[in-house]
Amino acid sequence: MVLLKKNQKTAAGISVMTFLVAVAISLVYYQFYYVPTINRKPRVPQDILNPPSITNVGILPGSSLESQAQNFFPSDVRVSLGANNKVIWKNNDNTYHSVTSDNDYVDKISGKFDSTATIGLMPSGQTYNFTFTEAGVYHYHCIPHPWMKGTVTVLAEHD
Repeated sequence: MVLLKKNQKTAAGISVMTFLVAVAISLVYYQFYYVPTINRKPRVPQDILNPPSITNVGILPGSSLESQAQNFFPSDVRVSLGANNKVIWKNNDNTYHSVTSDNDYVDKISGKFDSTATIGLMPSGQTYNFTFTEAGVYHYHCIPHPWMKGTVTVLAEHD
C-alpha cells in the first residue's frame, strides 16, 4: 500500500514536470519564433521603398462643392513599382480634406492608406504622401466630401 502511494506521488510529480516543461517550450516558441515572424515586415527592394520619381495629385480649389466635377487631379493615376510608386497629394483647396482608402487598405510597409490615420484632415497647403509597395488597384475618397473619389493603379515593376 505504501509502495502504491509512493508510485502515485512519483507519477503525479512526473506529470506536473512534463506539463511545466511543455508550457515553458510553448512560451519560448511563442516569444522568440512566432511573434517575431508575425511582426516581421517583408523585405522590399530599395527602389520600391525610395522610388526615383514621385507622382503628384492635387486637390483642386472648390473640391468641397459637390457640384464640382473634378476634385482630385488627376483622379486616376497609374504608377509602377520601383519607378514612381510614391504618391503625394497636395490640398490646394481652402477646406480640410482627406485621402482615405475605400476598403481600409493597409500596406505591409507603409501602413494604413488613410491620411487621417497619420496627419488627420489636411488643411489648405498641406501634403500627404503614401508609398505603395504592392501592385494593385486602390480606390480612395475624402471623408468629409465622399463625392471626391480617385484611384491609384500600381503596376508591377515590369508591367
